[in-house]
Amino acid sequence: MNDMNDRKVFYIEKLTICSWLFFIFPYFLKQSLKVSLSLYYIDASWLGLKLAQGMSPTIRAEVRRLDFTLFDSKDSQGDLLWWKVAFEDLVEIQKYMMTHLAFQDLLKKYRTQKHLLLFLMRRILYFDLSPFGLTRILLLIRLASCRLNSQGPVTMFLSSGQRPWLAQVGKWAIQKQDVAIIPMRGIGFDCNIARIVAQSGPVKSFIKKMMYHGMKIKYRMCTIFQKSLMDIAINNPSKDSSPKIAVEFYGHLNLSSPYLNSDLFFYQNSTIASKDILIYFQHTRFPVSDKELEEILSCGMSAVVLNTRAARTPRAPIFNYHSPKVKVDSHPSSTMNQDEAAIQEDLCKQLGDYDQQRRYWAHFFARYNIKMHVSWYKYESGYLPLADALRQGGGVGVIYQRSFEMASNPWTVTAADVVFGFSKLGAHLGHDVDSLIPYYVVTGYWGEYRFAGIRKEAENFKTRLRAAGAQKIIAYFDESSVDDDRWNIGHQVTQENYTYLLNKVLEKPWLGLILKPKVVSSLRKRLGNVAGLLDCALKTGRCFVFDKNNVFGSYPPAAAALAADLAIHGHFFAATAGLESALTGTPTLMLDREGYSRSPLYALGVGRVIFKNWGELWRACEDHWAYPSGVPRFGDWSSMIDELDPFRDGRAAQRMGAYLQWIMEGFKAKLPRETILSDAAERYSALWGKDKVFSINSNLKQYACVN
Repeated sequence: MNDMNDRKVFYIEKLTICSWLFFIFPYFLKQSLKVSLSLYYIDASWLGLKLAQGMSPTIRAEVRRLDFTLFDSKDSQGDLLWWKVAFEDLVEIQKYMMTHLAFQDLLKKYRTQKHLLLFLMRRILYFDLSPFGLTRILLLIRLASCRLNSQGPVTMFLSSGQRPWLAQVGKWAIQKQDVAIIPMRGIGFDCNIARIVAQSGPVKSFIKKMMYHGMKIKYRMCTIFQKSLMDIAINNPSKDSSPKIAVEFYGHLNLSSPYLNSDLFFYQNSTIASKDILIYFQHTRFPVSDKELEEILSCGMSAVVLNTRAARTPRAPIFNYHSPKVKVDSHPSSTMNQDEAAIQEDLCKQLGDYDQQRRYWAHFFARYNIKMHVSWYKYESGYLPLADALRQGGGVGVIYQRSFEMASNPWTVTAADVVFGFSKLGAHLGHDVDSLIPYYVVTGYWGEYRFAGIRKEAENFKTRLRAAGAQKIIAYFDESSVDDDRWNIGHQVTQENYTYLLNKVLEKPWLGLILKPKVVSSLRKRLGNVAGLLDCALKTGRCFVFDKNNVFGSYPPAAAALAADLAIHGHFFAATAGLESALTGTPTLMLDREGYSRSPLYALGVGRVIFKNWGELWRACEDHWAYPSGVPRFGDWSSMIDELDPFRDGRAAQRMGAYLQWIMEGFKAKLPRETILSDAAERYSALWGKDKVFSINSNLKQYACVN
């Protein structure tokens, strides 16, 4: 974009017929600007764009699409602007919004209800009912700010439907980035039938029931003459009223294959009774089928469906409780302006949402006598009313770390009774963002238990590639990509990475390649035409893809790392696969094409572990292979491995499982909740060290807080 200085630049978030006719065009007519205009739109309807292009000469404007990708949106240091948005802007703007008088009033009124306050803090970042809506707006503000020097003042038209906090964003943007925001109000940009239905609890509940019963009728018509023992087991549930552990299902069972990914890994490494486990299904992406249900029941566990769309079998019992919503009146004062009244109304709406969700979970926990809830997901606000309902019912909420986190931001705030983390690093991040964790327990990286079980199979993979002529074998970890490359890493980056490696396989008859994509199911779609290149590489016999039938794949990264001489993690957006690979002892390199120079992993050394592009990385590999003993410390994480996992003994999952078992023993003995938690922490400290249990931002004095 090379606009002249005598042009004024405007960005339009949504260019539609309504936005053009009722806001944008009238705004310029009223302003009577005497300079040429550059109008860049982010999204546009076909009719809205045609109308704007036809009328734009009247106001001396040129209408163009703002072409950008997240991958190419970088600062002067070559780092993604997204990093600054996530780790700087989002933190700043949350604090700025919390200074609003209406929010401060709620902080005082509900100061003892910590989960509720964290919920509200998280919810003020939701725009258009999306947890990432504001992140996109902040990225647009960053992009606009970067163009200020060459284009002069920048103004953005943002639609304000479902966005009562947009005025606060505008005040922040003009102060921090010198970007002006014009809200386009009240014309229902975001009102559509799907959204209305989604927000209507009774309608949504009715639709769910009809879909479920329709599936059940269809199923019964096909199996009317067939009965099984499983039918009896499910339709006549056990009368067992002992305390239960609820586990959220995210696509992995593998109960009989402990070396594969499993949402029940802690159970597989403990003496927890199978009858104490209840697995629930609520995600449509991970529905329960007859196969999963039979596997669960055959192990003596129980299952329940919370969302009928997450069931492909009517045999699973369903919990379909609709919690009525109590409206919290906002009572705006006569001195409030429109923006202030909207913010107060929004906060009262969030109070109602929180109460509704909390009562839903309270009924669920009471119905199944659930005393412990185990999950890794903490990145949206919904887990906070869940944790509150569990605590009020005398239960214990447990969060375990699944991903390596390099920096703190509002989405990593955690409120749980017990959090299991890889190392002290996670405890420090929790302290930085005001998490509320009475017991933060350091276990080490729990995935290490799989290494021993999968080593033999990894050797088989290696043998197959060696037999085809591979002398050097690389494992590559792909963290996936999305269709819209403006808001995340796009498919072009994936295609470039795969093209580079696949061409090397075809050029070098001595090179073997093992591909471990995070999202297996979409790999060929993401590769596009590069899928043909993949097929050519596979035909050589020196290329292998982990593609067991599952959305995210059942094999862990260790399976690829243990079969390789060298591993490469292709992204810095997530570094967990790289960490797991390094823990196997395989030299592991990190490719930082995105640009995140402030990552703590840079302490491992640029040119030794960290590389900015494929050319530098490949030359370093060739240098390494040129020497019989290799380049010293190449791909070596030992300089900071203690900071990432202080144990490295393959027993992290066992430690977590034992801790959960101690808690269950306390509930079965009908001990007080606080006594159970304190006793478990004391037992763990005695076994593994007093420096392995922390209290983060809580009032527990017997455990050290992170400084």
